[in-house]
Amino acid sequence: MIDAERTAEAASDRAHLTERDLHARVADLTRALAEQSDDVANLRRAMETRGVIERAKGFLMGTLGCSEDEAFAHLVAHSQRTNMKLYVIAGLVVAAPKGRTPRK
Repeated sequence: MIDAERTAEAASDRAHLTERDLHARVADLTRALAEQSDDVANLRRAMETRGVIERAKGFLMGTLGCSEDEAFAHLVAHSQRTNMKLYVIAGLVVAAPKGRTPRK
């Protein structure tokens, strides 16, 4: 009977380790899913804001007679100077009355 008890005890330990491993694996998968969800949200935000940034660059290129890179540099500089998101600055540029760029 001692052997049967040991066998049952060993089986219980294996089941317990397996359950612990399963919980760890579920936790790992949950973390990975959360990271991927964040990545998807960031990509969606980038897709939504890209158009307004491109329009603002075009507006600045036409208004200031600068290159695409220079227009983007203007947007970035203003974003950093005002501590506002780049897409917000771009939206202000696009929404500004024709021939005027917003000042702040």
